[in-house]
Amino acid sequence: MALVVICGIPAAGKSKIGQAIKHTLEEKGGVVLIDEPSLHLERQLSYRDATAEKRTRGQLKAAVDRALAKGRTVILDSLNSIKGYRYEICLCFASYLMHRTKQPPCRLFAQA
Repeated sequence: MALVVICGIPAAGKSKIGQAIKHTLEEKGGVVLIDEPSLHLERQLSYRDATAEKRTRGQLKAAVDRALAKGRTVILDSLNSIKGYRYEICLCFASYLMHRTKQPPCRLFAQA
């Protein structure tokens, strides 16, 4: 499971890079590219005002969350221009990571 977040200005080549990354990772399987067209959203309407943009970001985040829950590698191809939104996406990814610590070294440290 991995998360790739592509961000940049419109017409910068994000989608082309996203497709190339997806093509490279497809041999390992379980790769999903999430963008506005994959959610049947029209980009111009999705970012026409603040309300539409907020709704679009929510739909993208929900799609990322669903894909990560299935253990898939996710490529998020969108503007992703808001720093706080990118942080939310990273928190979404972090919630699926497992951190394991061996118990014996912890006990040795606690005894010292």
